Amino acid sequence: MDIPIPSWAKWSIGQFVRKRKGSKWHGRVVGFYRTGLTPHGYAIESYGEAGSVQIYPEAALEDWEP
Repeated sequence: MDIPIPSWAKWSIGQFVRKRKGSKWHGRVVGFYRTGLTPHGYAIESYGEAGSVQIYPEAALEDWEP
């Protein structure tokens, strides 16, 4: 399935990112979302727990290489 990449997206589907602070979360981008409070959000599938997904705002993420 092709997921359209929003024009605002810093990362594309399949790119690896990690959570910058607090609890650790490493994985790859699998989707995007927007809300009134989060104009640029990402769905991240865990690198270690396949199928486990968390959502984070862009500001909470940074590049990561496994």
